[in-house]
Amino acid sequence: MDESLAPPQAGTRHYTLLHSNEAPDSTEIPFLQSTSSRIGARLAVLDEEIARLTQLTAERALLAAYDRQSKAVLSPVRRVPNEILAEIFLRTSDGIGFDTTQSPWVLTHVCSRWRTVSISTYSLWSELWYYPGPRDFPLAAVQAQVQRAKTLRIEFYAWPGEGDARRHTAVLHCLTQSSARWEELSLLVTPELMPLLPLIRDRLPSLRRLWLAWPQLGSRWRAVEDVDDQPPFDYFRTADSLVHLGVNRDIGSSVGEPRSITIVVPSNQLTRYCADASWATHRGILSASPTLVEAYVNIIDTDGPDLWPTPDETFDLPQLRCLYISDFKLLPNFKVPVLEQITIEICALEREDGEELDSFIERSLGEELDRFIATSSSTIRRLGLKGLPDKDVARTILQRFPSLDELAIIIFWDPEDRRYDGDCGYCEWDPVEITNDLIPLLHPDTLLCPQLSRIHLASLMSSDLTHTLFLQMLESRWSVPDRALQAATLVLQCGSSPDEETQHGIDSLIQQGLEFSLSTEDKHLLKTMAFWMCTLEWDEHKTPSRLE
Repeated sequence: MDESLAPPQAGTRHYTLLHSNEAPDSTEIPFLQSTSSRIGARLAVLDEEIARLTQLTAERALLAAYDRQSKAVLSPVRRVPNEILAEIFLRTSDGIGFDTTQSPWVLTHVCSRWRTVSISTYSLWSELWYYPGPRDFPLAAVQAQVQRAKTLRIEFYAWPGEGDARRHTAVLHCLTQSSARWEELSLLVTPELMPLLPLIRDRLPSLRRLWLAWPQLGSRWRAVEDVDDQPPFDYFRTADSLVHLGVNRDIGSSVGEPRSITIVVPSNQLTRYCADASWATHRGILSASPTLVEAYVNIIDTDGPDLWPTPDETFDLPQLRCLYISDFKLLPNFKVPVLEQITIEICALEREDGEELDSFIERSLGEELDRFIATSSSTIRRLGLKGLPDKDVARTILQRFPSLDELAIIIFWDPEDRRYDGDCGYCEWDPVEITNDLIPLLHPDTLLCPQLSRIHLASLMSSDLTHTLFLQMLESRWSVPDRALQAATLVLQCGSSPDEETQHGIDSLIQQGLEFSLSTEDKHLLKTMAFWMCTLEWDEHKTPSRLE
């Protein structure tokens, strides 16, 4: 900056004039006019330079944008074939609700190529999850997705009282127009949706998986109509491609005792069956499904003892390889020559008044298992025990399966069970004590199941002693000559981590070659339970069956 144009310093006459209302005298006017003229000239020069700088800034912005575009042309993603790009898109999608910020919807707003690839990738739009919530699925979005998909895998759960019932009905009605392309359906059956179900009858040639659930109101399960006049639920009777069937409590009424609902499907082709249902429903499916490979049979006893099978009633399942059953008394009624895996639920064991536990086990559990083994030619290789099996119950069962390769014990109980009080934590059988009592039963000196190669223990609760006992059991089996043990899993939902000494022992076994997994995460407990309960999985690529 030109020093002659610098503002005057304080104390000078020029400074005083600038900071007051005094008028200059005649001798000062020429100086002030000269200063103003020189300032104006300098401002003109600066304006020219600023204009030039503005032009340079604009030029730079233009060149920078050009450079970015040029580099984008060289980006590797532009050279990715459409088929690979589509596969990448598929791996970004984990089911579809309606959220424009998530895949696949957001993919259609990146560029024209991505939009073309995403829209033309039919499988990217196949999964449609309809769960009413903050982001309700607009009908127009449903129509767009149905149009873009080649086949459809639908989860439709519109709970009574949640969201707009008219919207739910409109969306399901839209989906029924494409029922010929349905491959999977998971449906919460509600009174509002029942009038639409006749629209899909005889129009489901591609349906392979079906899951039906009925809503629960309080402690009751409500049927969709007056249960006394409930007709057969036969809307899927001609789904000739159906191989997987799941039912979530197909019983209930809002008042009185719950009743059964008869579900009619082409049972003679089912390979997987998973149901929480009355025995009447189980009987109908099991008696007509000779091709079953996996079955989860959880019995909700609302039928009364007269409807239970007689000793001479047999369910012939020549291809069944995996079975979960919630009542061991039904085992003798199953003829399963190739069964490899069985999981038995052991919870409330009702004894006669005054009967000792030992005599009860031998009379009831032992006798039923002996009958099952005598009538079945199968060799059980994998056994699961779920519930609250104490050491005497476990011993009775293990003695009858000496050739086991794999054993899983899942200590799990229903908080609504009569023996458990969730508020005070009271339980007639202490789960921690049961867990810790069971582990020594697996020591090799008990001579139970000497060929076990894999041992899994999962429990909702544990203590510090649990880790120590489990390690001692593993070390004892690992040290025997010609050991069979190869892998072990310990899943504890609640409890502490192993102490330093125990952890050192575990690490030592791992270094010697034992496959060992320790987890306290809920998802691992649920995954362990899902496998051993033969639970029907909708996404096989996420939780594949070991039988496939």
